[in-house]
Amino acid sequence: MLKWAPLLMIINGWWMVGNKQIFENKWYSIEQADDSMLSGHTLGKESVNWSSPLILIGAAAFILTMTQKFFGKYMAKWGFAL
Repeated sequence: MLKWAPLLMIINGWWMVGNKQIFENKWYSIEQADDSMLSGHTLGKESVNWSSPLILIGAAAFILTMTQKFFGKYMAKWGFAL
């Protein structure tokens, strides 16, 4: 179960470091009390910034973990083991 902890921490770190309200001082205010406040965390509008390496490392770790989970037996037989 603990092999998933670093992957989740990397993704959580990407989410925190990519917070535009803290690091870029951007605010998304609301006009009425019943409106929902935007956070600026949208996946479709991301650009390359200081949190980009974390998501790349997280994607690579996810691919390696899935490869090990589904093909670990074959990889060990062929001489590739993590």
